[in-house]
Amino acid sequence: MSEFQTTPAESPLFRLYQRQFIDAQQLAAGEKLRADFERAQLQRRVTSSYAEASGSGGRHWQVSDNAIENIAAGALDARDRLQAAFEAVGPELSGILYQVCCLASGFEAAEATLTCPPAAASRSCCSPSRAWPATTA
Repeated sequence: MSEFQTTPAESPLFRLYQRQFIDAQQLAAGEKLRADFERAQLQRRVTSSYAEASGSGGRHWQVSDNAIENIAAGALDARDRLQAAFEAVGPELSGILYQVCCLASGFEAAEATLTCPPAAASRSCCSPSRAWPATTA
């Protein structure tokens, strides 16, 4: 399986690091979280597949509970790491980390999606007392 690389231009975390809102350890933790999200194959599909579906149930097999058998063990391990990381930081920070680290949204977009007050995301994520999930995993 190929490793996922993020270029600094794609990463809101790198911009936060450049502006000294987060430190190098938090940048590494956020990028590790994003890499696990990519490995877990949880991102939305942005293209259409016109290939004929294999299996007797037409396209049903793709959305059934049996589709879990088609996921690689590495993806399942990445899902477990993501779940552990989000549980470790708690509900108030996990939503913001999901938006910013995994979906590569900026703080303003994350706040709008989560209906947070202005600057709530930056206060939550950039607090020096916050332990980011991948630093403990």
